[in-house]
Amino acid sequence: MKTKSKSICFGILLIAASVAAHAAQFGDFTYESIGTEITITGYTGSGGAVTIPDTIGGLPVTSIGDGAFWGCASLTSVTMGSGVTSIGPAAFKGCASLTSVTLPNSVTNIGGGWSERGDYGAFSGCSSLTTIELPNSVTSIGMYAFSDCASLTNVTIGNSVTNIEVGTFSGCASLTSVAIPSSVTSIGGSAFEYCFSLTSVTILDGVASIGNYAFDQCTGLSSITIPNSVTSIGDGAFWGCASLTNLTIPNSVTSIGGGAFHYCASLTGIMVDPLNVAYSTVNGALCNRSQTTLIQCPGGKAGSYAVPDTFTSIGDRAFYACTSLTDITIPDSVTTIGEAAFICCTALTYVTIPDSITSIGSSAFGYWTSLPSATIPRNVTRIDKHTFYGCSSLTNVTMADTLTSIGESAFDGCSSLTSVTLPSGVTRVEADTFRGCVSLTSVTIPGGVTSIGECAFFGCTSLTSVTLPDSVISVGQQAFARCARLIDLRIPQGITSITYGAFSRCISLTTLTIPDSVIRIDTHAFSLCINLTGVYFEGNAPGLGEEIFARSVAVIVYYRTGTTGWGSTIAGRPTALWTEPPVYSEWLPSSGLPTQHPNASGEADDPDQDGMSNHAEMLAGTDPTDRVSLLTLECVPRMNDLTAEDQTPIGAAQHAVYFRSVPGKQYGVQWAESVDGPWNTTAVVSPTTMQKRLVFDKPATQAFYRVILAQ
Repeated sequence: MKTKSKSICFGILLIAASVAAHAAQFGDFTYESIGTEITITGYTGSGGAVTIPDTIGGLPVTSIGDGAFWGCASLTSVTMGSGVTSIGPAAFKGCASLTSVTLPNSVTNIGGGWSERGDYGAFSGCSSLTTIELPNSVTSIGMYAFSDCASLTNVTIGNSVTNIEVGTFSGCASLTSVAIPSSVTSIGGSAFEYCFSLTSVTILDGVASIGNYAFDQCTGLSSITIPNSVTSIGDGAFWGCASLTNLTIPNSVTSIGGGAFHYCASLTGIMVDPLNVAYSTVNGALCNRSQTTLIQCPGGKAGSYAVPDTFTSIGDRAFYACTSLTDITIPDSVTTIGEAAFICCTALTYVTIPDSITSIGSSAFGYWTSLPSATIPRNVTRIDKHTFYGCSSLTNVTMADTLTSIGESAFDGCSSLTSVTLPSGVTRVEADTFRGCVSLTSVTIPGGVTSIGECAFFGCTSLTSVTLPDSVISVGQQAFARCARLIDLRIPQGITSITYGAFSRCISLTTLTIPDSVIRIDTHAFSLCINLTGVYFEGNAPGLGEEIFARSVAVIVYYRTGTTGWGSTIAGRPTALWTEPPVYSEWLPSSGLPTQHPNASGEADDPDQDGMSNHAEMLAGTDPTDRVSLLTLECVPRMNDLTAEDQTPIGAAQHAVYFRSVPGKQYGVQWAESVDGPWNTTAVVSPTTMQKRLVFDKPATQAFYRVILAQ
């Protein structure tokens, strides 16, 4: 038994050795021998006209290996030996000078494929190849086999080919006509996409399916006959065939994909064989046989269109890119409008959505750039995502109080929308809902809303005020970023976190109050808020991300007595104790104004003519009846009014700034490189004497200084 076992193992080893490949060189070719056959694996010659031998070492050359001639830019023509049966993926990919290929009748397989790194069709990118004749022996053509052969004008497909694979002739921009034999049963996805010069296609009986985007962007294709063998037409099969003027769908077709005839700008009607059990036409528009769902209105139909009252629904993408339609009438029989039903109908200026409508799909009116207004009927409870995306002429939208949900990006890019009142049933403002609504000046958010999504109001540059109700507990990242005119904002008590960039680039925002519920402020929350001077915290110091106030250099952070976690600075900005300002009516009797200036005792009056109003003098703690008593910078020290510390010598590279002060008051000291700002708050000080000194490094060129009351 042991001897028999050894002999079996030895036999297996001998067989394995007999089929092992041996790499070798023959002239300008590298090759491998596998058993009794030769595969060409590479080419080291100088290019030009190349003939592949019939045999090497007495063994037949049967295949051209994967990538054997890949990128051989000097190769001009190839003649293959009579025994070649297979041409591997990428065998001649990128041979840009190759003008002629002679394929023997022995070839059965032309390879190809695709990966995330791109296609690897056997002749992909052979941009000088003008003609190719596939012999009748060829039964299989790989994916993208002849893609981007930009000079290819003539193709002969042998009658043994059973499938035109995905992308086979994609990007053959000079191909003018093609005949598909009856042996072919399927035309793969993107098989002829971007064949811009293709004017005619002959498809013989035998083809059962036309794949997704098979003739996408064949802009010169004016006519095509679909044989009665076809049962399915894929998504976008004739997308962008702008010259196609008429089309007849045979009775065999039972499935038509979404967008099959979109952007067919010259197609004015779609005819269906009367015997077709699945589809029909009404006024040139494609619908289901029961005539209850309108599936596709031809892109070339112009002027007005009235949806017949036999329809109960308008299907997905039904009027996609019908750019010549000017108005549409929807009857009361219709209850649903599908996804992207009217997207890119750029000439439509008016629509009445009947009360019978209960459902409107996502992107239904997207990029309807001429639509000025819209009313959502009461039976619709949800505006789906992207419904009015890019409707740049939309100025107002009326929403019924029955509406409970508005999807993401519903009004994204509605650049003419001026005001919005959200119905009381809405509980969330989703991500990007009003992003880029640059004309939006006001928005009313009902009390039931609990969250504001990411970028919900991003770039609403005309929005001046927002009142967030107490029900709001979360505000998403960059929710109000780039709201350049926002000056009034209330953050509700339920908010616990201010997210990344939530209010970044709100350049008109000057003050903001943070409730004591906030325990975290994330990175860039208030970055580039260049006019923000005061941020008032009701509670303890929160946890912080990075660069909270990046380039918001004038900010002073105020905190309440009794709260914790505060130092002299936080997030790089100076802090100050938050004290309540005095009440003018309570301050007035002790000011001396009623007796000395009874006719100039109003808050806006300035009886001592020092440039400060009575109200400003109250806040600064100065005497409103004394012209010398005011908040002002001074050039020289008053030694008797300075502390001993403020009288110490300063360095040669430093200089001092003095200002009149009132003991117990808080002042912010600011500097700028230009008198127009921006102003940088460098410190908050509480003097104990009548004059205060600040010491600065001397600037390289110039600097301007000012003192503001910190409260």
